[in-house]
Amino acid sequence: MLPTIADIGEHGVIERVAARIAAQWPHDPRVLVGVGDDAAVLASGAATVVCTDAVVEGVHFRDQWSSGADVGAKLAARNFADIAVMAATPTALLVSLTAPADTAVSWVEAFIDGVIAECVRAGAVLVGGDTSSGWGVVAAATAVGHLRSTDAVTRAGAQAGDVIAIAGSPGRAAAGLAALMEGRSDDVAIGLVTAHVRPQPDYAAAAAAAAAGATAMIDTSDGLLADLGHLAAASGLVVDIDPGRLPADADIAAAAALLDRDAATWRLTGGEDHLVLAAFPAGVALPAGFTPIGTASEPRGSGQHPHVLVCGRPWVGTLGYEHFR
Repeated sequence: MLPTIADIGEHGVIERVAARIAAQWPHDPRVLVGVGDDAAVLASGAATVVCTDAVVEGVHFRDQWSSGADVGAKLAARNFADIAVMAATPTALLVSLTAPADTAVSWVEAFIDGVIAECVRAGAVLVGGDTSSGWGVVAAATAVGHLRSTDAVTRAGAQAGDVIAIAGSPGRAAAGLAALMEGRSDDVAIGLVTAHVRPQPDYAAAAAAAAAGATAMIDTSDGLLADLGHLAAASGLVVDIDPGRLPADADIAAAAALLDRDAATWRLTGGEDHLVLAAFPAGVALPAGFTPIGTASEPRGSGQHPHVLVCGRPWVGTLGYEHFR
């Protein structure tokens, strides 16, 4: 029988985490005080960007199809994606893990390895966190980043006339999740399953968008339409997109045919892709990898207006994922 975290205790878990951090980042100049104290101390001379996000067993992952490493990498990716679309460079991460006492030590070690792998991919360092016992696995993280310039790129900066563009193909994580839920994951492209189980945000795309003069950015965690709605509402604009301009995706089309599902719904409302969605001034050369899909304009008339239109019409149905609904 595999040893559990009850066998080694909280400090045994912490020791294993600390050993992995020390092996990956033995003397990182960004960290003045690291894991093992009451708090970490980071060296910083730039404006700091901070966010937090969590993954919950049964909501964001299931152990039938996600390994500990997958869960750890997904947790880090969700946080670093939010840092990146603020035009910041991911710098550090703190992780808190709640798990039942009978959780295998090997699962926790794999979880930390997944966190570290995504930290390395994002160029950040894991600096500590916390552990606690609980009824199910809940992992939360706080990410820290630093701005490359004096100003963050927020959701609220888009202007009328801006071009809306996306880096990547939305709907892949939703297609992968559908295949997993129906037990058909072996019958669809492995990239779709990976998009849900272990997303890999394009941090370079966010940096390129900021460098090209993006006026607003957001990542597609809730779904393309939902997150466009967040951006448009924050900017006080209406965004009109044409789904026909999205990059073609044969994997999604094949999965939709196999599972008898609507590919357009996945592409417009499916969450957890963590793609970069940005607004650019008209006439600006879009960075490589970005596809223009719509435009932003001022609301017309009075009263309540939808913030997102699809080919000039309000979308009928759910815009994307929303907790508690």
